This record gives sequence, C-alpha cells and structure tokens, in this order.
Amino acid sequence: MERERIEVPTTWTPEEAITILGFVDGLLDAIWHAYGPVIRRHEELHGPPPPPDCPEADPDDIPF
Repeated sequence: MERERIEVPTTWTPEEAITILGFVDGLLDAIWHAYGPVIRRHEELHGPPPPPDCPEADPDDIPF
C-alpha cells in the first residue's frame, strides 16, 4: 500500500496542532488495538510499508 502525502494547513496555532496530534495518537492506539495482530502478520509476509515521500527538511525553516 502506497502512502499519500497529506497536506495540513499552515495556519494552525500550536495549540490546534497539539490537539490534532492528540487525536491522531488516539486513533493510532485504537487501530493497533483492533488490528495489531493482522498488521504484524501482514508485515511479516510483505514487509513494512515504504516511508512517505518527504522532501528534505530545511534546518533554517522553523515552523513555529
């Protein structure tokens, strides 16, 4: 399965970004709880998914 790059707004406040991270973290926990064994078996057979296509980070570009 190929991962798509997801664009996020650049207008969020730090507090909004932290809230979204909390939601995503909870979602990941719920997915692992429901599908963890199936995901592990799939990765044993097919290997882990490739990393998302991310451009190199610019060390001078600080987001906050």
